Amino acid sequence: MRTKAAQTMNDFNIEILLGHVLPGNNSSYYKVIEEELREDYLRAVPLLTINESKDITALKQQQETLEKKQDEKDKEIELLRQMLQENKKEVASMVTQVDKMTQKLADVYAILATLRPSESGRLATTLVNRALLEKDKEEQENQST
Repeated sequence: MRTKAAQTMNDFNIEILLGHVLPGNNSSYYKVIEEELREDYLRAVPLLTINESKDITALKQQQETLEKKQDEKDKEIELLRQMLQENKKEVASMVTQVDKMTQKLADVYAILATLRPSESGRLATTLVNRALLEKDKEEQENQST
C-alpha cells in the first residue's frame, strides 16, 4: 500500500494513516489538518483500489476470445475426424474392389491355363472386351450418382 500511496500522497500523511508515530521531531512540527489528510487520501484512492471494471473486463474479453478460438478449433477437429472416417470408408471400399478384381483375374488365369493355345487367344479377347464393357458401365453408374 505504501508504494502505491507514495505516488500521490505526502509521506507523513501515509505514516499517520497507517497509525505510525512520525519519526524523530516531525510530530512536533507537522500538524495534521484533517481536510488536507482527506484530500491527500482521496487522490491516492484510485491507485489503492482494485479497479474491477478495467482489469476484469479486459480479462473477460480475452477469455471470450480464447473460448471462441477454442470452439473454432474444436469444430475444425471434428470436421477433420469426419473427413478421416469418410476417407477410411472409401479406402475400405477400394480395397474390397481390388480384392474382387484380383480374384476375377486369378479365375481368368486359371481358365486360360486349361485351354489350348488357339482357344485361349479367342477367349482372352472375349474376356477383355467384357471387362471393358463392365468398366464402362460402372463408370456411367458412378457418374450418374
